[in-house]
Amino acid sequence: MDNKRLLQEQKLEAIKKEKELEEAKVAQLFTDAENWNRAVVAEHYINEMEKQAILKNQMNPNTENYLAWAKKVIIRLNPLNDKFD
Repeated sequence: MDNKRLLQEQKLEAIKKEKELEEAKVAQLFTDAENWNRAVVAEHYINEMEKQAILKNQMNPNTENYLAWAKKVIIRLNPLNDKFD
């Protein structure tokens, strides 16, 4: 009788762990999707900012440094940059 109960408890524990793993994977999926979306929006914004600075002849070292920094942040933020390495 104890063996049966132990086996049942082990099965329930395995099911619980599997469910927790699935929930963690789903949460990570949405985190990655949100970060990807943020990266895409930021990339469009930075690209437009760069175009406007060039068009208005307002490119200067401060703007260049900001754009370079922002591009690095976007690369780090985008989860697709390291998903398939």
